[in-house]
Amino acid sequence: MSLEHPILRQSFATIEAEVGEHHLNPEQWAIARRVIHATADFDYLDLLQFSPGAIAAAISSLQQGQPIITDVRMVQYGIQTLVDKTFQNQ
Repeated sequence: MSLEHPILRQSFATIEAEVGEHHLNPEQWAIARRVIHATADFDYLDLLQFSPGAIAAAISSLQQGQPIITDVRMVQYGIQTLVDKTFQNQ
């Protein structure tokens, strides 16, 4: 089962075509692509920085059911369904 809507897949394909080759590993690219999608700002490709181990730590926390805290309602709604379907946490 795919958790991505066809329009989202099309948008990601457009971003991938526009960016082409990049310096990010697959995990970093997945995050950068979503940031670019959310902001429509391709400069984030070079602005984002990832601390070593940060992505693995985030995934581990989600797998353990740790809460995601945000003060932005739109962010909450945007991630709630996806996280609930993939990690069964709030």
